[in-house]
Amino acid sequence: MLICLLGIAVGILLLLYIDWHEQSVLYRQFLTYLRRANPTLYWLCYRIAASAWCIFHFIHLASIIMTIFGVQVTKMCLIIPQMVVLALHIGVYVLMSFSITLLSITGAKFMWMSLTIVIFFAVFTTSNLILMVLYHRFLDEKNKALKNLLGNTRTVHFKETN
Repeated sequence: MLICLLGIAVGILLLLYIDWHEQSVLYRQFLTYLRRANPTLYWLCYRIAASAWCIFHFIHLASIIMTIFGVQVTKMCLIIPQMVVLALHIGVYVLMSFSITLLSITGAKFMWMSLTIVIFFAVFTTSNLILMVLYHRFLDEKNKALKNLLGNTRTVHFKETN
């Protein structure tokens, strides 16, 4: 949950302080040309990307809250949305890391900071997904054992005497 809040905070900071991204190597090597070519389109795409980052992590936060509720009532169906969101997050982080690596190879400087941020979020998301899958398996085995136990019990009927 802390990583989610950190991701939302980073997105909000990038929306509020739009000049911060100009300090990055990614901006200096590649995005400067796009900004000079069409500034209005550049700022529109920048705001959409920063907003998508915030929404991305907000959806994850909502799925965490749903998972906490699912854990309390031991419902497996409430855990699955977070696993789907985490799998999508990992896919996006893999694409981001490959694209940053490709841009680093073709550019003049290697973009350590951008790649470090993506890998930081990817590591915690991957560990979260591993723990969610393990908990899902544990809850599934627990529910199967409980159904098996309840299926083997016998009911006792008492006769009413007058």
